[in-house]
Amino acid sequence: MALAAFLLAVAASVVLLFAPLGTSVETTAPSRQGSSSPEQPLRSEPEVSHVSLLEEQGWSVALPLSIPVILAGGGVVASAWRARRWLIVMSVLLGAFVLLGALSVGIFYLPAEAAMIVAAVKEGRS
Repeated sequence: MALAAFLLAVAASVVLLFAPLGTSVETTAPSRQGSSSPEQPLRSEPEVSHVSLLEEQGWSVALPLSIPVILAGGGVVASAWRARRWLIVMSVLLGAFVLLGALSVGIFYLPAEAAMIVAAVKEGRS
């Protein structure tokens, strides 16, 4: 189950990094299209584009998005070593990331956090 948490964290980071989740709207100065008669209204067409987080902020955004992946990877290692305490620590840290980033990207890592909690509970039963 810790591996599932890791894969969910990787998937969330990849989606957040590359998916066009942002919207950019640009308008140009109004101009008369075709003739220059004063009866024709001025037209200004907005140009809407959808940009990814990577396009908007550059590669510097990859560092914060790698934190939950690293924490979930630590959970995989802890699970492989049967170190339940470390698995719980990684789960708490991932939960803190989800909570602190809930209004921006943290909510995308909620499935990974849920899988990490399940892994910690299962580890204690085996």
